[in-house]
Amino acid sequence: MNIKGKDIYIKFNNEDMKIEIPKLILFDVAQQVNKYIEFLQEQKDSKDNFAIGDNINKAENIYTKILIVSGEPYGRQEVILYLTIAEFLVFRYVVFCNHTIVHFKSNFNIYHTEKFKELFQQIESLYNNLSRSEVRAYWNYIKNN
Repeated sequence: MNIKGKDIYIKFNNEDMKIEIPKLILFDVAQQVNKYIEFLQEQKDSKDNFAIGDNINKAENIYTKILIVSGEPYGRQEVILYLTIAEFLVFRYVVFCNHTIVHFKSNFNIYHTEKFKELFQQIESLYNNLSRSEVRAYWNYIKNN
């Protein structure tokens, strides 16, 4: 067992990040997370492993957190979503998939697309602040357990 990987895994599951999501696209984002959960659950049936189970758990946590913040006051333009770094990495993947993988794509109107691009840029900015070696160690730990 890789001790450094385990330490990074624990760290990423305990430290929070803050993401501001335009309320206008909040339910679209929730729908994408839900599609990702469904996709992973189909994969889990064929290959039961730690990585898939861990990602399902994190995606379900993200989905729940999105539903909770969706109840914030109606007049707000944005909501703040607090995710652990590990959840953030899964969330980043879901947002990336929305742009690239046909299974996940949604049809947004032009205004939603711009808001979604702003969210994607914010996520990439946060991701660029993370240590690449720690992110690699985290994914390697999940993959190898």
